[in-house]
Amino acid sequence: MKLITSVLLSTLLILSGCSKTQEIPDAEIGKGIITWGDSLTQGAGSTGGNNYPMILQQLSSIKVLNEGVSGETSTGIRDRMVGAPKLYKYPVVIWAGRNNYLNPQKVKDDIDVMVTRLRHKHYLVLSILNADRETEIKGSNYYNVIKELNADLAATYGDHFIDIRSYLVSEYNTKDPFDIANFNNDVTPHTLRSDNLHLNNAGYNLVAKKIYERINILSAGL
Repeated sequence: MKLITSVLLSTLLILSGCSKTQEIPDAEIGKGIITWGDSLTQGAGSTGGNNYPMILQQLSSIKVLNEGVSGETSTGIRDRMVGAPKLYKYPVVIWAGRNNYLNPQKVKDDIDVMVTRLRHKHYLVLSILNADRETEIKGSNYYNVIKELNADLAATYGDHFIDIRSYLVSEYNTKDPFDIANFNNDVTPHTLRSDNLHLNNAGYNLVAKKIYERINILSAGL
């Protein structure tokens, strides 16, 4: 009975995206990719399980573990990863800093710790999204903070960095007036969002496809 209860609890933890880190069972899967992040990794705003890790798994035919926890800062994400040394060997995607980008040095330090702990080069770092609100659109102070932080991450991680923010902005519908306004404000188009920040199925699908373009960086570690 205790064994059954334990299995059920583990399943619920994975499905809910809670803060307990799950390990890919080597004997069962043999290889996999870990995606560390917050609600954007968890898949907030998606329906039918169409978060980007699940879509990436379908595209790559490689097991992808979703370690996204809603509301976490880069420090929370870092702490979960650091606390799971058995996962260091796996290729990873890091999408961290959205919830504490106003402390850019902390975000950079946290990501540096995560990458350093890996001790391998099979990782990708994604840029931070800005929301469709007055304080984060083009020309605002917070927008400038995000842009500068992303530029620093790009300079640090080079080919291991994906500017997912700029890519999503570029995928606007040229016939949709709201998307055109979003493009002019340099923010993710509303046709790819479920709210002013989080993506919808279409948005997460684009994220997964963009990562899949760099799958060689990740799969080389498997």
